[in-house]
Amino acid sequence: MNTIQVKLWLLTLLFIGMTVSSCEKDDAGQVNRLTETDFMLRAADSDLFEIQTGQIASGKGTLAEVREFAQNLVIDHMASSKDLKNLAAQKKITLPDSLSAEKRAIRLRLSSESGTAFDKDFVDVQIKAHDEAIKLYEQGARELQDPDIRNFATNTLPNLQAHREHALMVKSKTDAL
Repeated sequence: MNTIQVKLWLLTLLFIGMTVSSCEKDDAGQVNRLTETDFMLRAADSDLFEIQTGQIASGKGTLAEVREFAQNLVIDHMASSKDLKNLAAQKKITLPDSLSAEKRAIRLRLSSESGTAFDKDFVDVQIKAHDEAIKLYEQGARELQDPDIRNFATNTLPNLQAHREHALMVKSKTDAL
């Protein structure tokens, strides 16, 4: 092969490599895009979890701050759950009426605990759960195509962020126990 053929061959390989690389990125982007249905299913699971664990903590929490935080979670997540259910009905998306296996296991663990161990675990669980929810809602606000569902994500996000901040404040109290 002469140098011109080698250069053409290398350019061809480079072009093929770039084409394959760009296709992989497109495919990955499509696969990783959050769908409206997935968002709504995950949001419903999150709301259910917050409501159910909040109800447990309202009765089991030893610190008044834990019980107050739990009651706020129940009230706020019941409201967002109602809005989510109404939106799902409009979009003909069926939401779950029970927790995912992962969240059910955490709820079961919490319900078996008591005292300060419960308070500490509950607050740690809420921080993690709200980190996950915030990430989901931020992704929804960025990626969702349906304007109604995207607006729901955008409008609910500040409340989730406030819950996380409240959880961090309560954690400072439970860490002192």
